[in-house]
Amino acid sequence: MRVVGYGICGGGEADRYMEATLKEFKRLCDETVICGNNITDKERNLINKYGFKLVEDNREWGKTQWKIKQDLVKNHIAKLNPDMCVCLDMDEVFDPNMTRQDIEELSKSPFDAFYFYIVDLWGDGYSVAHSFWNIRAWRFKPEKGLDFPQKALHCGLAPEWVWHYGYYSPYFVLHYGLKEKKDRQKKVERYAKYDPKAQFIAKTYYDDLAAEIKEDKLDLDKIRIEVQKFVEDTAQKPKKDRIKTQKEVFAFIQKTDGQIIDIPVRSVDDTLKIHPDWVLIGRTDDIESLI
Repeated sequence: MRVVGYGICGGGEADRYMEATLKEFKRLCDETVICGNNITDKERNLINKYGFKLVEDNREWGKTQWKIKQDLVKNHIAKLNPDMCVCLDMDEVFDPNMTRQDIEELSKSPFDAFYFYIVDLWGDGYSVAHSFWNIRAWRFKPEKGLDFPQKALHCGLAPEWVWHYGYYSPYFVLHYGLKEKKDRQKKVERYAKYDPKAQFIAKTYYDDLAAEIKEDKLDLDKIRIEVQKFVEDTAQKPKKDRIKTQKEVFAFIQKTDGQIIDIPVRSVDDTLKIHPDWVLIGRTDDIESLI
Protein backbone atom coordinates (compact mmCIF):
# COMPACT_ATOMS: atom_id res chain seq x y z
CA MET A 1 0.00 0.00 0.00
CA ARG A 2 1.25 3.45 -0.92
CA VAL A 3 0.71 6.26 1.60
CA VAL A 4 1.43 9.85 0.55
CA GLY A 5 1.54 12.74 2.99
CA TYR A 6 1.04 16.42 2.28
CA GLY A 7 0.70 19.76 4.03
CA ILE A 8 1.04 23.51 3.59
CA CYS A 9 3.95 25.41 5.12
CA GLY A 10 4.13 29.16 5.71
CA GLY A 11 7.02 31.45 6.49
CA GLY A 12 8.23 31.23 10.09
CA GLU A 13 7.04 27.63 10.57
CA ALA A 14 10.60 26.34 10.94
CA ASP A 15 10.90 28.26 14.22
CA ARG A 16 7.73 26.71 15.66
CA TYR A 17 6.43 23.12 15.38
CA MET A 18 7.16 22.25 11.76
CA GLU A 19 9.92 19.70 12.33
CA ALA A 20 7.73 17.61 14.62
CA THR A 21 5.12 17.47 11.84
CA LEU A 22 7.72 16.49 9.24
CA LYS A 23 8.83 13.63 11.50
CA GLU A 24 5.24 12.37 11.48
CA PHE A 25 5.18 12.28 7.69
CA LYS A 26 8.54 10.49 7.69
CA ARG A 27 7.40 7.69 10.00
CA LEU A 28 3.97 7.18 8.42
CA CYS A 29 4.27 7.90 4.70
CA ASP A 30 6.12 6.50 1.71
CA GLU A 31 6.43 9.92 0.12
CA THR A 32 5.53 13.45 1.19
CA VAL A 33 4.92 16.70 -0.67
CA ILE A 34 5.02 20.03 1.15
CA CYS A 35 3.64 23.20 -0.41
CA GLY A 36 5.55 26.29 0.66
CA ASN A 37 3.59 29.52 0.86
CA ASN A 38 5.91 32.54 1.10
CA ILE A 39 8.49 30.54 3.01
CA THR A 40 12.11 31.31 3.92
CA ASP A 41 15.29 29.33 3.45
CA LYS A 42 14.80 27.91 6.96
CA GLU A 43 11.68 26.09 5.83
CA ARG A 44 13.25 25.03 2.54
CA ASN A 45 16.30 23.58 4.31
CA LEU A 46 14.15 21.68 6.79
CA ILE A 47 12.01 20.15 4.04
CA ASN A 48 15.16 19.14 2.15
CA LYS A 49 16.59 17.63 5.35
CA TYR A 50 13.76 15.10 5.37
CA GLY A 51 13.99 14.41 1.65
CA PHE A 52 10.48 15.63 0.89
CA LYS A 53 9.37 17.21 -2.35
CA LEU A 54 8.82 20.96 -2.10
CA VAL A 55 6.51 22.94 -4.34
CA GLU A 56 5.97 26.67 -3.86
CA ASP A 57 2.76 28.62 -4.30
CA ASN A 58 2.97 32.21 -3.11
CA ARG A 59 -0.58 33.37 -3.73
CA GLU A 60 -2.11 35.26 -0.81
CA TRP A 61 -3.05 32.66 1.80
CA GLY A 62 -6.00 34.49 3.32
CA LYS A 63 -7.70 34.88 -0.06
CA THR A 64 -6.82 31.77 -2.07
CA GLN A 65 -6.33 29.06 0.55
CA TRP A 66 -8.70 26.60 -1.13
CA LYS A 67 -7.10 27.07 -4.52
CA ILE A 68 -3.57 26.55 -3.16
CA LYS A 69 -4.60 23.28 -1.53
CA GLN A 70 -6.62 22.11 -4.51
CA ASP A 71 -3.76 22.71 -6.92
CA LEU A 72 -1.37 20.87 -4.61
CA VAL A 73 -3.57 17.78 -4.67
CA LYS A 74 -4.47 17.95 -8.37
CA ASN A 75 -1.04 18.84 -9.75
CA HIS A 76 1.29 16.96 -7.42
CA ILE A 77 -0.37 14.40 -5.15
CA ALA A 78 -2.39 12.92 -8.03
CA LYS A 79 0.81 12.21 -9.96
CA LEU A 80 2.01 9.95 -7.13
CA ASN A 81 -1.16 7.81 -7.36
CA PRO A 82 -1.42 7.04 -3.62
CA ASP A 83 -3.71 4.49 -2.05
CA MET A 84 -4.10 6.61 1.06
CA CYS A 85 -3.37 10.27 1.77
CA VAL A 86 -2.34 11.62 5.16
CA CYS A 87 -2.65 15.37 5.68
CA LEU A 88 -1.50 17.58 8.54
CA ASP A 89 -1.08 21.25 9.32
CA MET A 90 2.48 22.23 10.20
CA ASP A 91 1.67 22.43 13.89
CA GLU A 92 0.15 18.97 14.35
CA VAL A 93 1.31 15.49 15.34
CA PHE A 94 -0.58 12.24 15.67
CA ASP A 95 -0.97 10.27 18.86
CA PRO A 96 2.55 8.83 19.34
CA ASN A 97 0.96 5.41 19.81
CA MET A 98 -0.45 5.47 16.28
CA THR A 99 1.72 3.57 13.80
CA ARG A 100 2.03 3.03 10.08
CA GLN A 101 0.29 -0.31 10.61
CA ASP A 102 -2.71 1.54 12.04
CA ILE A 103 -2.95 3.58 8.83
CA GLU A 104 -2.86 0.36 6.84
CA GLU A 105 -5.61 -1.10 9.02
CA LEU A 106 -7.79 1.94 8.30
CA SER A 107 -7.21 1.37 4.60
CA LYS A 108 -8.65 -2.15 4.92
CA SER A 109 -11.96 -0.78 6.15
CA PRO A 110 -14.88 -0.19 3.75
CA PHE A 111 -14.71 3.56 4.35
CA ASP A 112 -13.00 6.20 2.23
CA ALA A 113 -12.10 8.94 4.72
CA PHE A 114 -11.33 9.22 8.40
CA TYR A 115 -11.97 11.83 11.06
CA PHE A 116 -9.39 12.22 13.84
CA TYR A 117 -10.05 13.96 17.15
CA ILE A 118 -8.10 17.23 17.08
CA VAL A 119 -6.84 18.01 20.59
CA ASP A 120 -6.30 21.77 20.79
CA LEU A 121 -3.41 22.31 23.17
CA TRP A 122 -3.93 25.44 25.24
CA GLY A 123 -1.40 26.77 27.75
CA ASP A 124 -0.17 23.91 29.93
CA GLY A 125 -3.11 21.71 29.03
CA TYR A 126 -5.72 21.61 26.30
CA SER A 127 -9.15 23.03 25.57
CA VAL A 128 -12.01 20.54 25.46
CA ALA A 129 -14.27 23.30 24.14
CA HIS A 130 -12.01 23.93 21.14
CA SER A 131 -11.22 20.30 20.33
CA PHE A 132 -13.12 18.74 17.43
CA TRP A 133 -13.14 16.01 14.78
CA ASN A 134 -11.49 16.65 11.43
CA ILE A 135 -10.28 14.72 8.39
CA ARG A 136 -6.60 13.71 8.49
CA ALA A 137 -6.55 10.62 6.24
CA TRP A 138 -8.50 9.68 3.12
CA ARG A 139 -8.51 7.13 0.36
CA PHE A 140 -7.34 8.63 -2.94
CA LYS A 141 -10.28 8.35 -5.33
CA PRO A 142 -9.92 10.95 -8.08
CA GLU A 143 -13.10 9.69 -9.72
CA LYS A 144 -15.01 11.25 -6.82
CA GLY A 145 -13.38 14.60 -7.49
CA LEU A 146 -10.41 16.60 -6.23
CA ASP A 147 -12.12 19.98 -5.86
CA PHE A 148 -11.93 21.72 -2.49
CA PRO A 149 -14.71 23.80 -0.90
CA GLN A 150 -14.33 27.27 -2.40
CA LYS A 151 -13.76 29.07 0.89
CA ALA A 152 -10.97 31.59 1.39
CA LEU A 153 -10.57 30.32 4.96
CA HIS A 154 -11.43 27.10 6.82
CA CYS A 155 -11.66 24.98 3.67
CA GLY A 156 -10.03 21.94 5.27
CA LEU A 157 -7.15 19.78 4.09
CA ALA A 158 -9.02 17.43 1.74
CA PRO A 159 -11.38 17.56 -1.26
CA GLU A 160 -15.01 18.38 -0.60
CA TRP A 161 -16.42 14.88 -1.14
CA VAL A 162 -14.19 13.53 1.63
CA TRP A 163 -16.13 15.40 4.32
CA HIS A 164 -19.38 13.71 3.35
CA TYR A 165 -17.95 10.17 3.51
CA GLY A 166 -15.69 10.37 6.55
CA TYR A 167 -15.97 8.01 9.53
CA TYR A 168 -14.51 8.38 12.98
CA SER A 169 -11.13 6.76 13.57
CA PRO A 170 -10.01 5.76 17.09
CA TYR A 171 -7.04 8.17 16.99
CA PHE A 172 -6.30 11.77 17.89
CA VAL A 173 -4.06 14.58 16.69
CA LEU A 174 -2.27 17.07 18.95
CA HIS A 175 -2.60 20.62 17.62
CA TYR A 176 0.01 23.07 18.94
CA GLY A 177 -1.10 26.12 16.98
CA LEU A 178 -3.26 27.59 19.78
CA LYS A 179 -1.01 26.63 22.68
CA GLU A 180 0.63 30.03 23.13
CA LYS A 181 -1.38 33.19 23.73
CA LYS A 182 0.75 35.11 21.23
CA ASP A 183 -0.12 32.59 18.51
CA ARG A 184 -3.84 32.88 19.28
CA GLN A 185 -3.56 36.65 19.04
CA LYS A 186 -1.88 36.40 15.63
CA LYS A 187 -4.75 34.24 14.40
CA VAL A 188 -7.30 36.71 15.73
CA GLU A 189 -5.55 39.50 13.83
CA ARG A 190 -5.35 37.45 10.65
CA TYR A 191 -9.01 36.46 10.78
CA ALA A 192 -10.01 40.08 11.50
CA LYS A 193 -8.25 41.00 8.26
CA TYR A 194 -9.53 38.23 6.02
CA ASP A 195 -12.91 37.38 7.54
CA PRO A 196 -14.16 40.50 9.37
CA LYS A 197 -17.83 39.47 8.97
CA ALA A 198 -17.22 35.86 10.08
CA GLN A 199 -18.37 34.59 6.70
CA PHE A 200 -16.36 31.38 6.77
CA ILE A 201 -16.89 30.26 10.37
CA ALA A 202 -19.05 31.33 13.30
CA LYS A 203 -17.97 34.54 15.06
CA THR A 204 -17.97 32.69 18.38
CA TYR A 205 -14.90 30.78 17.18
CA TYR A 206 -12.98 34.01 16.70
CA ASP A 207 -14.23 35.40 20.01
CA ASP A 208 -13.08 32.27 21.83
CA LEU A 209 -9.56 32.63 20.45
CA ALA A 210 -9.27 36.02 22.12
CA ALA A 211 -10.88 34.93 25.39
CA GLU A 212 -9.06 33.88 28.54
CA ILE A 213 -10.08 30.34 29.39
CA LYS A 214 -8.90 27.83 31.95
CA GLU A 215 -7.27 24.93 30.20
CA ASP A 216 -8.26 21.33 30.87
CA LYS A 217 -5.70 18.84 32.16
CA LEU A 218 -3.91 17.02 29.36
CA ASP A 219 -3.95 13.27 29.95
CA LEU A 220 -3.20 11.37 26.74
CA ASP A 221 -4.23 7.98 28.14
CA LYS A 222 -7.57 9.41 29.21
CA ILE A 223 -8.08 11.01 25.80
CA ARG A 224 -7.31 7.69 24.11
CA ILE A 225 -9.97 5.97 26.20
CA GLU A 226 -12.53 8.71 25.56
CA VAL A 227 -11.90 8.72 21.81
CA GLN A 228 -12.17 4.94 21.62
CA LYS A 229 -15.41 4.98 23.62
CA PHE A 230 -16.84 7.71 21.41
CA VAL A 231 -16.08 5.69 18.29
CA GLU A 232 -17.67 2.56 19.74
CA ASP A 233 -20.71 4.38 21.14
CA THR A 234 -21.46 6.07 17.82
CA ALA A 235 -21.17 2.75 15.98
CA GLN A 236 -18.62 4.15 13.55
CA LYS A 237 -15.77 1.74 14.20
CA PRO A 238 -14.82 0.36 10.76
CA LYS A 239 -16.41 -3.10 10.50
CA LYS A 240 -17.29 -4.71 7.19
CA ASP A 241 -20.17 -6.69 8.64
CA ARG A 242 -21.80 -3.51 9.99
CA ILE A 243 -21.52 -1.48 6.79
CA LYS A 244 -23.29 -4.22 4.84
CA THR A 245 -26.46 -3.77 6.86
CA GLN A 246 -26.30 -0.16 8.01
CA LYS A 247 -27.36 2.55 5.57
CA GLU A 248 -25.86 5.99 6.12
CA VAL A 249 -28.38 8.72 6.94
CA PHE A 250 -27.61 12.27 5.83
CA ALA A 251 -28.86 15.58 7.19
CA PHE A 252 -29.44 18.72 5.17
CA ILE A 253 -27.97 21.88 6.69
CA GLN A 254 -28.66 25.42 5.48
CA LYS A 255 -25.69 27.76 5.90
CA THR A 256 -25.99 31.47 6.65
CA ASP A 257 -25.40 32.28 2.97
CA GLY A 258 -28.38 30.12 1.98
CA GLN A 259 -26.32 27.23 0.61
CA ILE A 260 -27.60 23.76 1.56
CA ILE A 261 -25.09 21.01 2.26
CA ASP A 262 -25.52 17.36 3.21
CA ILE A 263 -23.56 15.77 6.05
CA PRO A 264 -23.81 12.45 7.91
CA VAL A 265 -26.36 12.67 10.72
CA ARG A 266 -23.69 11.63 13.23
CA SER A 267 -21.84 14.87 12.47
CA VAL A 268 -24.79 17.24 12.98
CA ASP A 269 -24.21 18.06 16.66
CA ASP A 270 -20.50 18.80 16.18
CA THR A 271 -21.20 20.85 13.05
CA LEU A 272 -23.86 23.00 14.69
CA LYS A 273 -21.62 23.61 17.68
CA ILE A 274 -18.98 25.02 15.37
CA HIS A 275 -21.56 26.84 13.20
CA PRO A 276 -24.43 27.84 15.54
CA ASP A 277 -25.96 30.05 12.83
CA TRP A 278 -26.52 27.11 10.49
CA VAL A 279 -29.92 25.39 10.50
CA LEU A 280 -30.90 21.71 10.27
CA ILE A 281 -33.71 21.52 7.70
CA GLY A 282 -34.17 17.80 7.09
CA ARG A 283 -32.87 14.24 6.92
CA THR A 284 -32.84 11.60 4.22
CA ASP A 285 -34.79 9.20 6.48
CA ASP A 286 -37.55 11.75 7.12
CA ILE A 287 -39.38 12.41 3.87
CA GLU A 288 -41.85 14.81 5.48
CA SER A 289 -39.02 17.13 6.52
CA LEU A 290 -37.90 17.43 2.90
CA ILE A 291 -41.25 18.40 1.43
